[in-house]
Amino acid sequence: MDDFNYEPKKSHYDAGYIQVLRLQNCWNSCHRYFRKGNVIKLNSELDLIWLELEIDASPIEEGEMEQINDDLISVEEEKDIRIKHKKQFRIMTKKWKLLKKVENHQGMGKRYYDETEDDLV
Repeated sequence: MDDFNYEPKKSHYDAGYIQVLRLQNCWNSCHRYFRKGNVIKLNSELDLIWLELEIDASPIEEGEMEQINDDLISVEEEKDIRIKHKKQFRIMTKKWKLLKKVENHQGMGKRYYDETEDDLV
């Protein structure tokens, strides 16, 4: 055992930074699909964002996302396409807001102020 020297390897890049870049690419796509009115692609991008954030989401946030997805499924029964589309976008907006909230809670969203840092630049 004395001959075995284990030295943990350190990553040459910060995986958190790469995750933030992936999230930014997804948010850019969400903006594009929302403006185009493409509900299917918008939902797919929002789901990709959820996959990035879900691992550190609280049980409450997980429950909220489950409810939103259940609401989306129930809208499929709507016969009037205009009403269906309007309901889908309303639900997508709720999903978007939840994802932004989760992202912020995880420190990957809006600027986080650390009281231990100096304001001097």
